[in-house]
Amino acid sequence: MRIWGYRSGLLAVILAVVMALSSCSSFKEPDVTLVDVDFTGISTDGLRFEMMARVENPNDFSASIEQVEYRIYGDGVALAEGKWNESVPVPARGSVEVRVPFILRWKGGQTILESLFDDSEHEWKFEGSVELKKGPITKTFPFSERGTIHTPSGLTNL
Repeated sequence: MRIWGYRSGLLAVILAVVMALSSCSSFKEPDVTLVDVDFTGISTDGLRFEMMARVENPNDFSASIEQVEYRIYGDGVALAEGKWNESVPVPARGSVEVRVPFILRWKGGQTILESLFDDSEHEWKFEGSVELKKGPITKTFPFSERGTIHTPSGLTNL
C-alpha cells in the first residue's frame, strides 16, 4: 500500500512537470517595437545612442528576456549592430521596455549623417532576434520593424 502511494505521488509530480514544460513549449512570438532613440554622447568611435525597445509577451505565462540581437539600418546602410545580454522578467500578457546602447560609427556613418540634413524622407529598419526563457526552455524569435522619418526643414538652414 505504501509503495502505491509513493508511486502515485511520483507520478503526480512527473505529470505536473510534463504539463508545465508542454505549456511553455508552445511559446507565442513576442512583439518587439522600437519606442525611442536618445542621443547619449560622442566618443572617438562615433555618436552614442540608446534605443528603447518594447517587448510584449503574448503568452499566458511570465518569461524572461535573455538576449536581444539587433541591426539598425538607415536608407539601406547598416548603421549599428550588437547584442544585449541581460535577464529581464516580462509578465504574462505584459510588456517591458529595455534600453539598448549602440554607436553610430564615424566610419560608414558619415554619409547617413550628411543626408539627414537634406529635408527629405529617410527609411529606417530595426531587425534582429529576441530570446525568451521560461524555466529550462529557451526560444529565439526574429523581429523586424521599418518606417520612415522626415528631416525637419529647419535643419537645412543650419
